[in-house]
Amino acid sequence: MLRTRFCYKYMLDRMFGNLVKKIGLVVILMLTLASGQDAACTRCSCWNADDCQEKPCCQEPDVGELVRINVIVNCSQPDRAYIGGPGLPSGTSGSAQCSGFHLMHTSSCLTSFPENHCSFNRTRAITVSWTFMSEFPALGCLSSLQLLDLRHNKLTSVPRDAFQGMTMVMEIRLDDNLITHIHPGAFDAHLPNLNVFSASHNLMVTHEPWILTMRHPFCKFDFSHNRIRQLTNDHNWKVDLSPDVHYGPGYVDMSHNQFRVPPWAQFGQYGIKPIPFLAKFVMWGFDLRDNPFHCDCEFYDVVVWIRRLASVMRRDYYNITCASPPRFKGMLVRALPAAELSCDVTKHCPESCSCHERPAYDDVLVDCAGRNLSELPDVMPKGRLTLDFARNSLGSVEPRDYFERALSVNLSDNHVQSMDAEVPRLLKATKFLDLRHNVLRYLPYTLQIMSPKDVFLDLDTLHCSCDLSWFPEWTQEASSTRFAGIICTKNSGLAVSLTNATREALGCDGHGDDTSPYHLSLITVGLLVLVVAVLLVAFRHELLVLTHTLTHRFKRRSAGQSSLNANYDVFLSSADTSQADNAWMCSKLLPALEGRRLRCYWPCRDCLPGTVEMEQATKRLHESATALVLLSPDYINNAGCLFQFHQAYNQMVANGQGRLVLVRLEPRVSSCSIHDPKLRAMVRLRLFFTAGRLGCLEQIVNKLSSLRANRDSGADAEATAHARGADLTDVVLQHEL
Repeated sequence: MLRTRFCYKYMLDRMFGNLVKKIGLVVILMLTLASGQDAACTRCSCWNADDCQEKPCCQEPDVGELVRINVIVNCSQPDRAYIGGPGLPSGTSGSAQCSGFHLMHTSSCLTSFPENHCSFNRTRAITVSWTFMSEFPALGCLSSLQLLDLRHNKLTSVPRDAFQGMTMVMEIRLDDNLITHIHPGAFDAHLPNLNVFSASHNLMVTHEPWILTMRHPFCKFDFSHNRIRQLTNDHNWKVDLSPDVHYGPGYVDMSHNQFRVPPWAQFGQYGIKPIPFLAKFVMWGFDLRDNPFHCDCEFYDVVVWIRRLASVMRRDYYNITCASPPRFKGMLVRALPAAELSCDVTKHCPESCSCHERPAYDDVLVDCAGRNLSELPDVMPKGRLTLDFARNSLGSVEPRDYFERALSVNLSDNHVQSMDAEVPRLLKATKFLDLRHNVLRYLPYTLQIMSPKDVFLDLDTLHCSCDLSWFPEWTQEASSTRFAGIICTKNSGLAVSLTNATREALGCDGHGDDTSPYHLSLITVGLLVLVVAVLLVAFRHELLVLTHTLTHRFKRRSAGQSSLNANYDVFLSSADTSQADNAWMCSKLLPALEGRRLRCYWPCRDCLPGTVEMEQATKRLHESATALVLLSPDYINNAGCLFQFHQAYNQMVANGQGRLVLVRLEPRVSSCSIHDPKLRAMVRLRLFFTAGRLGCLEQIVNKLSSLRANRDSGADAEATAHARGADLTDVVLQHEL
């Protein structure tokens, strides 16, 4: 019986203190077992008078000696009621007349609480029922109040600080109202005498955890016959896990509500781990009978816990029943078959399959049997897996990442002809692999990684080959009769028992070498070709840049001729939206270049207003001898900048008509962050200057100046050649004349 448990707990605290509280919990269970009493709080049997005084269910407000006072209300003004009563002189305060009052009023047209109630601050009991009062009264001035009975009214909510200051209140009864919400801040943090709180037969649909914050023993909190379907925690309250902090205990009645999911499954939001509960709440009693529970995997821990408790304690509120699914309807929770409790899993479950979380097996059952699958699914739910692919149309077994989490794999009754060698490596932790009723002709040699006790095979589908030479020794670990009937068939049609087969019987050569030098050579060449192909594909853009660069290195003359008539020495490409890029360009690069009398075109500065920037950039690039790209994080993410880079690359690198110079700014841009393949290739090949290095600016200017000097010398040489040609022509003409 609940209150008997309280007596024993208080006795232990008084006699032994905190040192034996952990041991005391075990003793409490034993003593409760011995008492064999029901959980209903109906009797106050104690060992001594002092013990009875501290038992919550034995403490009741004493209202017999209080002076009764009444509410005077005029139904023409039901909101203007006041307190009066026989024997109270007019204009005299109630506190001066006696030691305490009991305000009683029932069955009237009253719509609001009397305004002068604070004048009777010695009021210890209030019974106001069967009225039309809808707003909760402000009673904070009645610090001596012990009993508050507001049943059968029209109250809709309990506001914040509703019971503030009522440090002596023992019972609060709010049954049979229209309450939809009780604010978690309605209670004073210190209500050490509150033993009974009743709010049954109301309209609440959610419930805050304020009852769990009670740090003193109480008798009963009743929230039965509401519409509560979930627990909430809008104020983010957490359980204090300190060993010296205790809550309750007490009896909480939440029967006849609308819970479908067990409340303890929602206790995680309060910092409480799943069943079994923390020791802080093991002495509490929760009545959850007559709720429409859907008994699935959330009830697994509950079933185990209630079975343990029910085996040593008899409690009526353990008789929780299920409302769904149909096969469990009306069944007691403690009688549920724990192994059949499961929850549907939809996330990452294959479209044509069904997935069920099974706590009893600590896995997720993925049922894909008979779904006409032609290949294995790509994804699976999280957690350990039991996979059933039986009775499908699978032709091969390819590796899947989720095989590493598989406890069991059923591939029977398919059309499996081959299995990838990587599959057994992934299934090395699997305890059941069924490959029966397939058409497997070969087994991967990696299958020996698994224990033969965990593998089930057909008897007569395998083809004899030297690749099965490992099989006889592998089967020695299994039962002598487990693989006794397995045979393989040779090309001649002769059947060979695999468990006793020799290498010669399987077709191996006499030296025991299954791979000839010729085969090794072929494998080596094949691997080299594969590696070269992979490298070519992976670095194709780098190879292309190198090819263009080396090819046009020997074509300086054509490049020089193409730039003899260049209007600009340098085309500057930068991210005009970046303040850092513009600042470096204006303060360092441009002054240095133009100080060497290099003709520069910078679209951010030189683009004419009203023109299309892309067209102008393309035109000026063709009129420039060199393009300088200022590489920064803003540049690589700007579509316009990348367009300018592509134009410069095609003209000056691919076609060899100029030079392309990259300058990398700080913070440095890594090749991994560049999505353009040609620009990334140039960065990987380190074909750039780093602006942050000492002397880098001087190197850039010297480089561009030398390119200008080379073009000028080329132009002079070409002009001299033209002059000599003209002179020779004049001599020939004179001779002919």
